[in-house]
Amino acid sequence: MTRRRYINRLRQIKNMSELASIESIFKLFFYDEALIEYNYNGFCNSRRAKKRAMKNYDIFTSCFLEAWKLHGVDEDAIRLMLCKVVRNVHGRNRFRRFKDRKREQEMSESYAYLEEDYSQ
Repeated sequence: MTRRRYINRLRQIKNMSELASIESIFKLFFYDEALIEYNYNGFCNSRRAKKRAMKNYDIFTSCFLEAWKLHGVDEDAIRLMLCKVVRNVHGRNRFRRFKDRKREQEMSESYAYLEEDYSQ
């Protein structure tokens, strides 16, 4: 029941816009924070926790394939789009972490200046 509704919604979105891509639709269904622990195949060069493989979850693969196969989308196109989604999500996460570190550094520097002003 839920799977069918999800597939129908994906179809509806694709029918409204032929140019709709998986990348643009992922933002409607999934927050970046929910996708951070995924990549397409599950392999990870990092020593941190392993990633979950998107290719093993129907919600990412077969549902999109079933919904969009009439539009000429095949498994290879879905794989490429999912890899792009992962790259974009991880890029936004890296940028967010960079901005957070920069903001934290600026705050600690301004706090140090305030301490100097008060100690004089």
